[in-house]
Amino acid sequence: MGFIPRMSLLECLRFQTGLLALLGFIPGERKNRATSLLGFCLATCILLGNWFCGVLQCAGFYYLFTINELAEGNTGHKVNPLIKAFTWTPFIFICGRAAIVLTIFFIKRPKWQRIVEMTDGLMNSFYGGDHDRNLVEFQKWKRLSKSLLIVSLFSHVGWEVLEWRNFMIGTGKADLWAKDALSPLPWDIALWEYLIIWTLCSTVPYLLSQVVFSVIILFGRFLSSCLCKIVTSIEVLEKALIENVVLGDFKRSHAVADELTRLHRLHFQVAEFGHFLSDTYGLILFVIYGLDVMTILGFVATVIVGTVKSIIGRIMLGYSILAFGMYATLFLFPLVQVHEQGHRINSALYSLTVTASHIMQTVQGYSLRIVSQAFLTATKDRVLGFHGAGIIHITRGFLAATFTLILSFAVVTNEFVDKATKTGCEMAGGVAAVHEETPFALRDLIANVTHHPDV
Repeated sequence: MGFIPRMSLLECLRFQTGLLALLGFIPGERKNRATSLLGFCLATCILLGNWFCGVLQCAGFYYLFTINELAEGNTGHKVNPLIKAFTWTPFIFICGRAAIVLTIFFIKRPKWQRIVEMTDGLMNSFYGGDHDRNLVEFQKWKRLSKSLLIVSLFSHVGWEVLEWRNFMIGTGKADLWAKDALSPLPWDIALWEYLIIWTLCSTVPYLLSQVVFSVIILFGRFLSSCLCKIVTSIEVLEKALIENVVLGDFKRSHAVADELTRLHRLHFQVAEFGHFLSDTYGLILFVIYGLDVMTILGFVATVIVGTVKSIIGRIMLGYSILAFGMYATLFLFPLVQVHEQGHRINSALYSLTVTASHIMQTVQGYSLRIVSQAFLTATKDRVLGFHGAGIIHITRGFLAATFTLILSFAVVTNEFVDKATKTGCEMAGGVAAVHEETPFALRDLIANVTHHPDV
């Protein structure tokens, strides 16, 4: 993995990168062909098992949606097929999220070394000076790394426990030795066997996808810290420029211009790493966000349809919405900060350019204005920010729109269910009224004809 300096971002990700290297998803530290081959085999087995589990979920969905009758909601009437499909898809999305994320990350494996080199370069440029002063920021990264890992792992393990408990209560399959774990699918497998398969082929890969997610998030936090340092330096330069002009010292504008040129080079270095990181893992971000949102919509539809009656089932649904909603919104805020810090740099440079234009009319002032204007143009052309495969751009407004999407889906789904309820009640009432108005002799005749063996 290359040389790791004393204060390295990878030190904060020691557990995540060590686990991913052990399982073969990134190159290991030692150039051992046997170890690399073993890791490659482990990663391949995990991916194949995860895809198998996803196919199994798709088979169950196909059976329930096309062969078996659509389950009915709390009204006793059939629900819109599209809404009903949403209630069965969350587990497909959960398996698919892990499988797709790990597959893409595994395919991008050769680019990891380049990411390590660029990270070390930025660390030396921004944090290669006063070690004690930068140690506070380093400790923040460590805390963020541990917090993300602990929260994501424990939240998903808690969801798995609730989901299995709800599965046993809802289906009545509490016997671990009964060969009906996947009924009505034509596969005789005991519940304890299916529990092991699900844990190894779905739970473990999903947790690994969360590890990958936490690595990308910490890279985003690192980028926002570098951009924040550039913003602070530009603001300090502007204050120094004003003080020099007030004191009548115009000669120091050359030093200000030189420092601004250095910051321009640093910003280019940060932008290069940010764009490379976003281009490399942008598709992973799109898959994580998209499938997490689809999972939330599926659980919201299940709540509204009302197919889950038990208390533990309702607790599981509420917990599911909160947990996956956290993955799709709160976890992305460090990436949102990259976009916001990029705009802060634009604002700070614009302020510096205006200040230089108004108070510096000398040759030195003209040189400073040229440098600041070039820097400002470059930041406008290369606005930093994470995107999902060029389709979504992770900003604060985008995350707010996610809440709007979920609420709108809940309202529309509720309207469909209410309409189906009213229609079903009206039809049931009409049939009852006709039955009461039918003469007894005619009613008996219809009953005899209906039950006649020749009919």
